[in-house]
Amino acid sequence: MYEVTSRWNPEKKRAQKITGRLLGKVTPEGFIESPKYVLSKKAEIKKTVVKEYGATKFLFELIPEMNERLKEVFPGEYLHILTISALRVLYQSPIKNMGFYFEESYLSETLKGVSVGPKKVSSVLKEVGRQEMICPQK
Repeated sequence: MYEVTSRWNPEKKRAQKITGRLLGKVTPEGFIESPKYVLSKKAEIKKTVVKEYGATKFLFELIPEMNERLKEVFPGEYLHILTISALRVLYQSPIKNMGFYFEESYLSETLKGVSVGPKKVSSVLKEVGRQEMICPQK
């Protein structure tokens, strides 16, 4: 048994049968589906995404003390600062490309609340610079 549709053929001025894919076969015991048809009905294959993991993981394992210190000094922006720093170290990324590299990195899976668009990066850098002027180093 095949899937069948029809389409109007202007040259012949009548409907023309179009045979589609194989569905299975009809036997005295009943309908037996084709193995290929059964496979096509199964759930679609999920999209596979490849992201950079190793270099980011290595970098973040090297700097646990810096992470804690940044959390103390910049409690609201420390994740943004770490992410921006990591992207600069790993990819020498300018501000305009940080969003691309962030999405290609495993950081985008682990740091869901972080945004590294050009406007956000600029505002974080301005805020860090402003706080440095207010709070000199000890």
